[in-house]
Amino acid sequence: MEGDDVAGIEMRARLAVVFEQEISKQEALVGSASTGSQHAPSYEERRRWPRYQVHLRAQLLSGAGSFDCTVIDLSEGGAQIDVAEPIPLSAVAVLNMEDGATYVARRRWVNGTRAGFEFTGPPLVSSEP
Repeated sequence: MEGDDVAGIEMRARLAVVFEQEISKQEALVGSASTGSQHAPSYEERRRWPRYQVHLRAQLLSGAGSFDCTVIDLSEGGAQIDVAEPIPLSAVAVLNMEDGATYVARRRWVNGTRAGFEFTGPPLVSSEP
């Protein structure tokens, strides 16, 4: 197995724990009832990977410097972060998560103190020992 395959498996295993917890919370809120109505898929339903609300401390390293931030939602393909105040963000940054995982990420959008980043590949450093 190649290194990229192992890193991808490690990332999915780490995220699976977060995903499982969030799915359990959502199922408890929604229950198993269905409205049976048909509708156009929402933006959330068209996402490549589901996003889950989290609260993880992280550090964002960009061309403008190093900034403490909070990851407020996470998916297999990216993260939404919140910083204390609006900051200039470069197009590519490194996101160091509190659990030790490190990702290279591409900035997709910025709105005030929040920004969305797409991971450009598997983690550079995994949170697994």
